[in-house]
Amino acid sequence: MDIRLKVIIVLLLMATFLVSCGQNSPKKNNEGSEETSTSIDSRPLILNNEKDTVLVYFASENGKYLIPITLPIKPTKEAAKVSVEKVLAGPGDWLLSSTIPEDTKLKDIYIKRNIAYIDLTSHFKNLEEYEDIEMAINSLVLTVTEFQEVETVQFLVEGRIVEEINGFELDKPFKRPAYINALNNINEGDKLLHVYFSDPNALYLIPVGFGVNKNSTISQMVDSAMQELVKGPPLNSDLVKTIWSGTRLLGVSYDSENRLATINLSKEVRGYGGGAAAEVLLVKSILVTLTSIDGVDWVQILIEGEKTDYLPEGTDISKPLARPEYINFVNP
Repeated sequence: MDIRLKVIIVLLLMATFLVSCGQNSPKKNNEGSEETSTSIDSRPLILNNEKDTVLVYFASENGKYLIPITLPIKPTKEAAKVSVEKVLAGPGDWLLSSTIPEDTKLKDIYIKRNIAYIDLTSHFKNLEEYEDIEMAINSLVLTVTEFQEVETVQFLVEGRIVEEINGFELDKPFKRPAYINALNNINEGDKLLHVYFSDPNALYLIPVGFGVNKNSTISQMVDSAMQELVKGPPLNSDLVKTIWSGTRLLGVSYDSENRLATINLSKEVRGYGGGAAAEVLLVKSILVTLTSIDGVDWVQILIEGEKTDYLPEGTDISKPLARPEYINFVNP
């Protein structure tokens, strides 16, 4: 073969290779960040099974705390998309507040290697305060990581990764926060637990993170969580204790075979004397708090060391109780 023809063929092959590389390399926006778009290994965030409820996170009425809210939806495999849209739409008039700037819309949501990509309109950049940005990010990350398919969340604005919004960095995927709300300092290396107190309107249970020794046994974690519940939140927290003042924790035990925690409370636990709302919050706060501990599926409530058939408003506590099916269920 003529040597000139060989050279031409080699040059053509090199040109084809360079063009191909240029087409496959990530695009840069005018800020220098990579522009992210769906590729061959990206797919819509579709679940294997339909869901008829979603657990989303709004802010409390005063904007201080994130609150998990269960909402009914039409059965769909696109529950992740629906849940994000619910957060963006806000809570309406449910004595809660939105974490997202008004008019923010969802442009797209897809998944790539267990990373959920949430593409929002530019209104999302209207967040100004660092704390407000953190609250908005956490509300969406907590909402989307409720789905087992999602490990981390990457945010996009108008199809692009932005480096930061008013000093809050957004250029990397976010993991699910280790705790939802915290009222006290949590030491590095602590095992994290949540206790659930009431909002001031006695409508919602609000999780509060706290730390225990990383070597704590399940029985010790149950004891620590119950001590926190009995003690109640700090006075300046705007939260309300669900266990009647004067109640003492007389003891706890744990049955690993049945995954059962037994708690023994003093007779003062019945001090509210009735009232359906108080009783519901009392029982649900105990159940949700203790079944949040890995290894606890059932809770037996004793009063003065004895099994009691019913609480004043008729709640049956004679047998072990499981975690409620829903937390903070709201039917719009």
